[in-house]
Amino acid sequence: QCHISASSGERHHAATADKHISLRDVRDSDLHTICDMEQASYPSDEAASIENLYYRFIFAQPYFKVFTCNDKVCGFVCGTKTDSAKLTHDAMSVHSKRGTHLCI
Repeated sequence: QCHISASSGERHHAATADKHISLRDVRDSDLHTICDMEQASYPSDEAASIENLYYRFIFAQPYFKVFTCNDKVCGFVCGTKTDSAKLTHDAMSVHSKRGTHLCI
């Protein structure tokens, strides 16, 4: 059974007997691992490129997090804000800081 606790900072934790699972901000050193996961998870015409992920890292950082297990990246969540009410390639490609919709 997992116990989930939230700290006052940006990290959130869950622990099992032998695993420590955490949600934290993306670091630039995570981007290649994230890109590999992205490429393995989506068709080549839908997967974000390393350049797209770097763009999101720079401009949409509050909406870009990684999950770690024992300090190793095991997943991620990434979003961009847009004024479009519809999730499109363009909506995920450009981050509108004042956007009214969050695309994840």
